[in-house]
Amino acid sequence: MNNRRSILSTKVPEVITQHQEFRNGVSLNSVSPVQNESNREENSAAQSTSLNDRTGQAAHGETQRNCETQKEPFLVAKLIAKKPYITFGVTLGMHISMIVISIILYFSGYDILPINFDSIPINLQSSSVYLKQEAWKHRDKDSILYDRVDGGANVTERSAKYDRLSIQFMYEKTNGNVFTADCLRAIREFEDDLYNDPVYRSEFCHLNKHDKCEKPFSIIRLFDGTYSPIFNDTNFEHIPEVLYMADRHPLTRRQFQFFLGKDSIVNGSASSTISSITRSLFFFGYPLKGFHTLRDESRVQYNKVGDHIIQTYAKKWAELSKTGLSGMKFMYMNQIIYWHLINSQVKYDMLFIICSFAFIFLFMWFQTGSLWLSVWGMLNILFSFVSGNFIYNVILDFKYIGILHVLSIFILLGVGADDVFIFCDAWKLTQDNQGDLAQRLSRCYGRAAGTMFVTSVTTAAAFFINSGSPILAMSSFGTFAGVTVIVNYMSIILFYPSVVVVWHLKWEHTGCCCKSSRDNPKRDVKSCNSRLQDTIIRFLSNSYFRFLSSRVVRVGIICIFTGLVSTLIFFTTTLVPDDQQPRVMKKSHNIEQFQDKNLNAFRPSGEDKVIKLYIVWGIKPQDQSMCHPRRFNESCTGSTVWDNSFDMNPPPAQAAILEFCRTLRQAPKELTSKLGIRRDIVSDVPEVRCFIERIDKFLRRETSNTSADLSLPTTEMKMRKFMQANSNLYNMSDVSDNFYRFFETAYSYWISNKYSGRLTTEDEIYQTYIGESLDSRDSADIIGRKGVKFGTRLRYAMVATNLTFGISGTFFEDGLGYYNNWEGFLTNETKSMPPSVQQPFHATNFAWQWFHIQKALVQQGIVSVVAGVAVAWVILVLSSGNVIVGTMATLTIASVTVCVVGLIPLVGWKLGVLEALNMSLVVGLSVDYAVHLGVAYTYAPFTDRKRRVRHALGEIGLSVISGALTTLGSGLFMMFAEIIFFMQFGIFIFATIGFSIVFSMTIFLVALSLIGPQGNMGATAPILRAVKYKFIGRKQNDVTCEQCQGQGFHSNVLRESTVIDKETTDL
Repeated sequence: MNNRRSILSTKVPEVITQHQEFRNGVSLNSVSPVQNESNREENSAAQSTSLNDRTGQAAHGETQRNCETQKEPFLVAKLIAKKPYITFGVTLGMHISMIVISIILYFSGYDILPINFDSIPINLQSSSVYLKQEAWKHRDKDSILYDRVDGGANVTERSAKYDRLSIQFMYEKTNGNVFTADCLRAIREFEDDLYNDPVYRSEFCHLNKHDKCEKPFSIIRLFDGTYSPIFNDTNFEHIPEVLYMADRHPLTRRQFQFFLGKDSIVNGSASSTISSITRSLFFFGYPLKGFHTLRDESRVQYNKVGDHIIQTYAKKWAELSKTGLSGMKFMYMNQIIYWHLINSQVKYDMLFIICSFAFIFLFMWFQTGSLWLSVWGMLNILFSFVSGNFIYNVILDFKYIGILHVLSIFILLGVGADDVFIFCDAWKLTQDNQGDLAQRLSRCYGRAAGTMFVTSVTTAAAFFINSGSPILAMSSFGTFAGVTVIVNYMSIILFYPSVVVVWHLKWEHTGCCCKSSRDNPKRDVKSCNSRLQDTIIRFLSNSYFRFLSSRVVRVGIICIFTGLVSTLIFFTTTLVPDDQQPRVMKKSHNIEQFQDKNLNAFRPSGEDKVIKLYIVWGIKPQDQSMCHPRRFNESCTGSTVWDNSFDMNPPPAQAAILEFCRTLRQAPKELTSKLGIRRDIVSDVPEVRCFIERIDKFLRRETSNTSADLSLPTTEMKMRKFMQANSNLYNMSDVSDNFYRFFETAYSYWISNKYSGRLTTEDEIYQTYIGESLDSRDSADIIGRKGVKFGTRLRYAMVATNLTFGISGTFFEDGLGYYNNWEGFLTNETKSMPPSVQQPFHATNFAWQWFHIQKALVQQGIVSVVAGVAVAWVILVLSSGNVIVGTMATLTIASVTVCVVGLIPLVGWKLGVLEALNMSLVVGLSVDYAVHLGVAYTYAPFTDRKRRVRHALGEIGLSVISGALTTLGSGLFMMFAEIIFFMQFGIFIFATIGFSIVFSMTIFLVALSLIGPQGNMGATAPILRAVKYKFIGRKQNDVTCEQCQGQGFHSNVLRESTVIDKETTDL
């Protein structure tokens, strides 16, 4: 009995080994067309295998083949094989139903396609910096505010400058001088032609205080008598003298700097008065005829001016930008033209997107050899896009589709085409197996579904990592891309198999390029491209495998790989955040040339558009709780939250803010440098706009003109006396004994220019700095000015200062340093102020948020790469069932990522918005090829490294190359686009896929052939089994119970006792 037990124990390992080989193995005859070829052309590793080993493997393959034939097919495979046309119709109907539902939702008013291509939502919507910015930007949208302009002080037609639409012209003579008589005459002629346009003069020009069209702000004004008699040289005979005087005269010095390039020299000498570039501003006025203010149908006024600019000037200026103006380079820009040029270019660049689609379709047609398979393969990808959008929009409740989401279809095309190739190749590789259609389809599923699942899950996981980003552009894109990849996988395993089976039943046995062979079904017709594919497969598993097996080649690959990765790792360490705003076009485009010149080619001047910082009282951060957190809806600005404690009537409050303004204006250079406050180029005084200083100056001037004392701080006694003295304005019967709003009464007298009905430039500026609402107790009408009120309540007030730095040219670390300095300064200055003015905040229109966005983008880029690689490692280890293979594949992916990131500084880019967004794609795009080869290596029907590598090449090599070529082709077309984002997207795709396919087919395979696991080395099954046993409390010597009464396992002693009893019974 002991002998029999020892025999049993020696047979158990043998059975287990055979079972493991059966699980890991795949029939030699069903692996690929190259397996038959391998019997004739063995590589060096195979030749070393003994005849007995080969005979045993063949017998094992035949045994497995019979087992596979007898194995029950998958339920889905049985269903499709039994009812192929019905399953095709049902699954196609499910896709069509999603399209129909989406169309119904669209026409019923549901926002199923929330498309917005105008901008990219990169705001940090939950940050206090953003909410303060929004509170300031949208302060005037609250209905409780009293509009003093609409209240009666109407702005006359076109009396205010429409700064948003001012056109700037630049004239440059490279390595020359634009301050010559010929150049200045050409500039004057060009600008006079625009200025004298009758439509412009009658409908759009800015009217000065004499109701005359204001001339362009140009260097020509120094010569045409505008500043006569000081400057008057209409024939340009004394150019150096005029310019020298303008540089010295206090009336013109500040403005004159606007016209001078950085390289300019102005010293009164004809030979030394030089500038290679100058610029002009061309103005439009508002409100237009028929409107009362800019707010009165502002979009209508904007479009009216825009239509005039585009229809009258756009084509002419575009031609001038190419030909030049009298030997000078001509550039131009304003907001309308900017968007017109971009929209025109987007339409042109869309042609490259269409070319990418066409290339992928044609390649898929060539690869599959079937128009039917290719058409439905492409439609399957588009179906996935529609279904993915339904899940993304309706279920996950994301309400934004931007340019990133449209470009994500390229990712889906690459992943989808790869899946189509995998499934079609698996179908072809099962054509020689025995069994019926259901068994063949089941074997096809067994080959393809697992591999596609691994790549799809890994790619989707890499994208889903971005879902946690605080930036909507990245979180929505990551979610959308991840969802569509998963939906594509579900479609490819449920819908596409029925497509393949229908093709098999109707067309597989007829060739499009070769003669039909229905009379010879055993031949099973190989089309021309099929024979080419077989040739490629034989090349990969024979010639290419021998090439990789060469010691010289291996050493060369390792050295090249090490050198390349080391070099790009070094460049990765040199990557720095971009200190410029994202470029839209290539550097050669008029838009980018203009922006570059405007930022870098001119001297600082009083006319420069600089960052303004606002210190705001009376408002709290914006409440955007009613805005959809996953919708990019610029119309949802939230609601203003008023600081009801804000009150300027107490004299200490007025004194505190007045002293705060004086602190800023008298700040020493050390403080202005720390805070980045700009100093006037003439007076060297900090550039500060303070409403209370202006009020104080105005009231002091009025005090000298009247008998009333109006100087700050305002008091009841002062203001009552003033109001009584101006009985033509104030009805004192409306002023009760409890009247409180005396500061506001003084303020309204100043801001409305004494209720004259016409605002000065200063009035226009400060009306945007202060807001007021009606007071139910104190507000009353000015006599003779219906609707014009006094005694209002001051809701907010602001002090502004210009900053020395800009959004472009400032690294976010430096910008955040300025931000923190202002935080500290404001806290320190306001802590001793009276409670009614103790809670201001500082904000900019965008700069503060931009620096925080840059920081978030850099962090998200790093997180996307690191977390993506980490998640990929977990999935690859679990899916491959081998720690070593999973780790080697992950290292390959990490190498690809490092190389792509290292290219950014190598090509002269920095880590900006576009680069950070594209970096989030790298891991998701680079996983496929190493995963495919790694999985094929792990489940090869061999135990040694070399034959496993050769099997992987023959099994999956063609599909890997085909998938890479489709994505490379789509990226290649996008690289020719003018829009920077399209072009960079194409480069990132091309570089990522290029590195991925090259590394996977070289260094990864070389590493597997040298140090890849053999047999069960590195298998995760024992590790997972040990974890499971630890969790359920199973000991090492316990055995599985055959009749366990629910226990599941028991000790080995009990098993031996049971075996002995059974043997005794048998005897």
